Amino acid sequence: MITQEAYPASQTTREMQDQSVAVAESVFGDLVTRDVLEQAEAGQFPAALWAALSELGFQGACLPEAEGGLGGLAEGFVLLRPAGRFTVPAPLPETMVAAWILDRAGFPRTSAVLTFAPAREDEALPRITPSNAGGYLLSGAVNAVPWARCAHLAMLALGDGMPQSESRAGLFVVSVDPSAARLVKARNVAHEPRDTVIFDAVPLPPEAVRPAPAFLTPGWIACCGAVMRALQIAGALDGLLDGTVRYANDRVQFGRPIGKFQAIQQMVAVMAAHVAAAGMAAELGLAALARNEPLETLAISAAVAKIRAGEAATAAAAIAHQVHGAMGFTHEHTLHYTTRRLWAWREDFGREAVWAERLGRQGLAAGADHLWAFSSKA
Repeated sequence: MITQEAYPASQTTREMQDQSVAVAESVFGDLVTRDVLEQAEAGQFPAALWAALSELGFQGACLPEAEGGLGGLAEGFVLLRPAGRFTVPAPLPETMVAAWILDRAGFPRTSAVLTFAPAREDEALPRITPSNAGGYLLSGAVNAVPWARCAHLAMLALGDGMPQSESRAGLFVVSVDPSAARLVKARNVAHEPRDTVIFDAVPLPPEAVRPAPAFLTPGWIACCGAVMRALQIAGALDGLLDGTVRYANDRVQFGRPIGKFQAIQQMVAVMAAHVAAAGMAAELGLAALARNEPLETLAISAAVAKIRAGEAATAAAAIAHQVHGAMGFTHEHTLHYTTRRLWAWREDFGREAVWAERLGRQGLAAGADHLWAFSSKA
């Protein structure tokens, strides 16, 4: 049975991570230009940017060192804050997670662009059944899949009529090309693809289906996605704060930079507090993933990360637009590339209210006598 044990990391892993972050920031800073962002929002996949990321091996950052990765899921996630900071308009985070999921399920490594399907409590998983022609048939739908129109999909499915020995929980990992399904295209407010993929008895070869590892459940997918987006939000907030401070120091009004006015300084200070809190909460979620916490405990840290990141995104974006004044609301200014992604990423893998309700249910279940012990688990 494949479990979620961490890959053993060498003593050079931390150094490799630092070097990878430095390279990522340099590459993102050079290649994520306004033209690239505009083209991506117009529906054009950033092929040149993706080729550069492929050459650097960033898609496999979450894989073991022996396979060219940084050592594991948490180790590879150090690239997410730089990706958020530079608003990388490509499915790099999704590919990193999907590649890790497929690797843990025993699939061979692929160089394809990848994504993975969110798993929501209120939505049924697609189902696979054995086919008379050999292989399997996949039926059902997954909603709001990031970048589905241009990526190979890794997803969870329930098995019907499958041998019990194949998966004790009846869950399977499926690797499928969305072009074989029916795609209902949609975009979020940042113009990133969020497509619905509908499977009408789509035939799958035997090698496209693997039993899911014991830890890999819809709940774990939700937690992983929440931490992933929280880290991206934290990175975007870092960049937003830097840009706002820079604008306040450059913009002159009434004979001096607006950053010299006490009202602006107070606004930026409040913004900085939100940014710092979101970054810390996201890092706590990442630490829980790194420790391979049980799902019940991981969900607490993931909830804290997603809730605090979402709250910070709302407050910081508002302050940034206020400091920038009318310039912040025009298409000509670059501010909106960051703030629209902040607004969009709040919604992915459960917005604040969803995670707050889940956190509240867990707290009530723990009981008043155990509230402190429950709170300290994050």
